[in-house]
Amino acid sequence: MSKLAAVALVVAFAGCIEGHEVTATSYASLPQSISEITVTGSFVEAQQRVVEMLMARGFPLVDRRMTANGVLLKFAGNRDFSGASTLGSVFYAWVAPIGPHTARVQMVGKPTVDHLEGCPAMDGKECTPLRTWVRWGIYGTEEAVAIHGVFSELALDGAVPGLPQRTAVK
Repeated sequence: MSKLAAVALVVAFAGCIEGHEVTATSYASLPQSISEITVTGSFVEAQQRVVEMLMARGFPLVDRRMTANGVLLKFAGNRDFSGASTLGSVFYAWVAPIGPHTARVQMVGKPTVDHLEGCPAMDGKECTPLRTWVRWGIYGTEEAVAIHGVFSELALDGAVPGLPQRTAVK
């Protein structure tokens, strides 16, 4: 092998090791304008519903902080193992009361690699750019699907104003 070919191979391989920055969120597939839903029930009930639904999808609650308007819930979990990296998701849900029996839920999700999330920071904290060589499962699509599923399930349960309540079979 010539020196030029060896140098070209080293440069090409070094570029693969460095990878690319992960910056996607669920907003790439589920725009922010439809990443929010109004839920019937108290402020606490709305939180409980979101926690139950994301837990059922494999994303337990890892943090809860009060905000000026309500509460910020953070969920995290693994989705897949790519062979060298663990792919996961982190979800942020802002729940705010808008009446005694109504709350607003806004959600966004981000992919994680090896339990780390990159920029942008969704919780007001500083973020560290996240680089990976992984090319699949890091574009926010899986997170958008999970959020859409949560919102669909809330609608099915009658938690969205204007839709009938689901009745239990006895």
